[in-house]
Amino acid sequence: MTLSAQQEGTAILSVVVRQGDREAKGEISVIVAETEPVRGEGRGSERGLPAYLLVPEAGAPWRSRYGVSGAMAINSAHRDYIAARSKIKSLRRYVGKRYAKEIILLSFPTVRPDYALDRMVERLTRMEEQL
Repeated sequence: MTLSAQQEGTAILSVVVRQGDREAKGEISVIVAETEPVRGEGRGSERGLPAYLLVPEAGAPWRSRYGVSGAMAINSAHRDYIAARSKIKSLRRYVGKRYAKEIILLSFPTVRPDYALDRMVERLTRMEEQL
C-alpha cells in the first residue's frame, strides 16, 4: 500500500489486521517530510547565519550536525524544525541555536560539559542581539 500526503507535517497511521477471528490493531505517529536534501533558503544569511542543508531523516534523534562538505545539516523531519519553520523569526532563532551548538562542539571538543555549555549560552546571547 502506498499513501501520499499533500503537505509536510505529522499524521497518525492506524492499522487493523484480521485473520479469521483474530484481530490486531496498531497506531503510530509518522512525519511527512521532503525526500531529498535541500540547500537552506539563506533567509538567515543577511543576518549573519551560515548556509545550511536540510536533510529529512524522519525518526532520527539528531537535529543538526556538520557534514563532510563543511556545511551544517539540519534534520528537516525533526519535530523541532517543523515547529520552528512556521515563522521566519522562530526559524532564524532555531538555525542560530543549532549553529551555536555546532560551533561550540567544534571549538571545544575536549572540555568539560559545563564549560562548553557556558560558551554556548554566551554565543546564544550574542546571537540573539543580532536577530
